[in-house]
Amino acid sequence: MMFTSSSGLVRKAMQATGLKQRDFSELIGKSQAQVSKYLSGKTEIPGRVKIHCVNILKEHSQKGSSVEELQFEILELEGEEHRSIREALMGMISAYKNRN
Repeated sequence: MMFTSSSGLVRKAMQATGLKQRDFSELIGKSQAQVSKYLSGKTEIPGRVKIHCVNILKEHSQKGSSVEELQFEILELEGEEHRSIREALMGMISAYKNRN
């Protein structure tokens, strides 16, 4: 699993649940229209929604994948002050996964 953006995080969480957008929006407590904006990248995703999606992914992930666990840890670094380190670490993970 790899997500390089917040919209990718929401998309992966929705895929992990197997829910349609309408049902997923109910799960995370947002309107379907708002989830659609998150998925398209048109709206900044609040930290609470990101955390909810990370928790969904943790529930549905296979244990023992250290790269995925690292991604979860990185996504918990919130705020603008951590943006550059988040992007750098996620870039390194992406490069690692695509090395072959």
